[in-house]
Amino acid sequence: LDEIQCSLSLENCRVPLRQLWEASFSECKFSLSLTDLFIIIFSGVAVSIAAIISSFFLVTVVQCFQRCAPNKDAEDEDEDEDD
Repeated sequence: LDEIQCSLSLENCRVPLRQLWEASFSECKFSLSLTDLFIIIFSGVAVSIAAIISSFFLVTVVQCFQRCAPNKDAEDEDEDEDD
């Protein structure tokens, strides 16, 4: 930690990280631009749509495999009748 330093723009000096405390960050401001908000919203919507589409695809594949797979109950009945 002694080698990690923080640049403070107001004082334009370097301060070792150990000398900083919670009050040191009171002037830090974080704000999102309109573009950032649109990217976040678009990403959320895109991920949701992709999840819905992949879920429908997975269900369709499972249904196809279940319908195409041989029915074990019918095979068991056929074997019992042959005996």
